[in-house]
Amino acid sequence: MRACAVILMAVALAGCETSPEINMVNGAPFLMGDAACARYRSVAPGLVQCFTADDAPTELRRAMNPQEVQVFFMQRQMQAQQMQGLNQSIQQLGQSFQPVQSQGQFVAPQVMPVAPPGGNQIRCIRAGIYTNCRY
Repeated sequence: MRACAVILMAVALAGCETSPEINMVNGAPFLMGDAACARYRSVAPGLVQCFTADDAPTELRRAMNPQEVQVFFMQRQMQAQQMQGLNQSIQQLGQSFQPVQSQGQFVAPQVMPVAPPGGNQIRCIRAGIYTNCRY
């Protein structure tokens, strides 16, 4: 059970991370959108200067060739299949938990009222640096 919780938390935290996408710049595909390339400036055909979200320069990135684009989309497809399998596992796990059916009626015990007799008053006595409070 603890392993399931760890897996779910890891997946949830992975979702907070920004993932790169392919963007077309001057007709060429570039991998952008991650933390190191939140913004860009075209430097030359097939080359962009990447910047962080705080406009700090990070790196020069070249355009992706067709094989790199194909690998990118294959990896995305594999990730989607893994997420689909994980979602099915979670649904099956959720269905395995059956609601507890009660046996008879539950009778609540009698309890004292929230407010003590005389109301909700607190009296405090201060002696130097000490304070003593009572109901």
